[in-house]
Amino acid sequence: SPAEYLVTNPAANCNPADLAAPLGVVDLADVDAFIAAFLIGGPAADIAAPAGVVDLADVDAFIAAFLAGCP
Repeated sequence: SPAEYLVTNPAANCNPADLAAPLGVVDLADVDAFIAAFLIGGPAADIAAPAGVVDLADVDAFIAAFLAGCP
């Protein structure tokens, strides 16, 4: 399942949307990982305030980070 390849070291990611390998690249694998985490309310999808709540604010934050890309 997509949740299997969620990165466990967020400090190595280029931004909050960089959830899946390869690190340093935001691509469809990251979208897949975010959706999988969002559907189960997983911490990888909790990227916006309030912490501990997975909601549409996290979707907006993911989209913004994804569109910003990696340096």
